[in-house]
Amino acid sequence: MNYFNQESPRLIYRKLTHSDVRAWSEFFIDNQNLPFLGIPENLSAREMPREWIAKQLNRYQETGFGGLAAISKTTGDLIGISGVVEKWINDHKEYEISYSLLPKYWRQGYGFEMASTMKQYAVCNKLHPRVISIMHKDNTGSIAVASKNGMQHLFDLMYIDMPCHVYGISI
Repeated sequence: MNYFNQESPRLIYRKLTHSDVRAWSEFFIDNQNLPFLGIPENLSAREMPREWIAKQLNRYQETGFGGLAAISKTTGDLIGISGVVEKWINDHKEYEISYSLLPKYWRQGYGFEMASTMKQYAVCNKLHPRVISIMHKDNTGSIAVASKNGMQHLFDLMYIDMPCHVYGISI
């Protein structure tokens, strides 16, 4: 299974490109979950999507993973970014299942679809003994997605200066 070319029932996943910045900029407008993401507050609304995508492009080069564009099969629109992200937590390498959706696609099952697709990739390719998801302790939507994805609360930590839960599952 090619990491950079995956599909789920409603979505196609592909590498992000600089041309995705415009569509992804919508994520940063009136998004009540931005405080949960640890995004530097000194970035402008124009800089945030550029930085986010640049970070994923760097991850592709450095680790072979990173957030992928989640594209609707019916409309061809970018609806979110999801992927496997290598993280170092308490001096241990972990693989995080990450997912972020444009607000207009919330509560339609896309978060779970994205997360379960990335978990399936990790399982099929035996990436690590477990995968995790890190979320702000008050991000009830992400907690629900992680739980539905079969993950359980493992521990809490301060991450990017935020109180976070770490959920995980052995694979």
